[in-house]
Amino acid sequence: MIEACARWCSQVKVVPFAPDSMSRESLPWPPAAASCHLPISPRHGVSNWAQHIVWLWRELPVPVIAAVHGIAFGGGFQLALGADLRYVAPDTLLSVTETKWGLVPDMAGTQLMRHLAREDVVRELTYTARIFSAEEALSYGFATRLVEDPRAAAMAIAREIGGRSPDAIRAAKRLLNQAVACDTRAGFVAERTEQGRLIGSPNQVEAVNANLEKRPPRLRIKGRAPRERFPFCEVLQQRLLASGETILMAGP
Repeated sequence: MIEACARWCSQVKVVPFAPDSMSRESLPWPPAAASCHLPISPRHGVSNWAQHIVWLWRELPVPVIAAVHGIAFGGGFQLALGADLRYVAPDTLLSVTETKWGLVPDMAGTQLMRHLAREDVVRELTYTARIFSAEEALSYGFATRLVEDPRAAAMAIAREIGGRSPDAIRAAKRLLNQAVACDTRAGFVAERTEQGRLIGSPNQVEAVNANLEKRPPRLRIKGRAPRERFPFCEVLQQRLLASGETILMAGP
């Protein structure tokens, strides 16, 4: 789970800026640190570090859930977009705020927004840097659900997902990631390939048996002994409780 918190999101890219008196050399970061000037590291494929810290949520093999509350502006908004699911508090305020500061969304936002909302909506929000409500975010497609307690909702859905075969969940994420970037033929081939790997596998057989016997599944997680519950959620819960003011969190 990742959590977009007000203290962090409201500070992203918000810096004192006096265009008449400040040169690139006097910015609070060196010119070379601007994301557009960073070298593209082979470790990140085609992305630089700013894009990678958002895009990596899509590349993680397991689902990533965002709990969004407070203020999600600019980089904070884009960070949430990288998640598979986004649970948003009703009083949350959001904005594609970069143009207000003479910038553009540069944390994979343009690549993520276009798959979630209509093109004209994405353009209006980007061009105007307008602040919009959680209700609007839901109607646009940026929020999965509005909930009073996003963290609790995220943990609940994580536990539900954790009760499914980890093999099937990972395969489903691979397919859904590929579906937005491939043609129909390639998508059908990918479906057949993933299904062929799953059918008859130990976790698939256990899922069938557990459903027929009306009991929780005892699933295997890559070399670990069968357990009643997928430990992903428990690990997250322990880390969240230990961290207190954690801003970013991802499961193993």
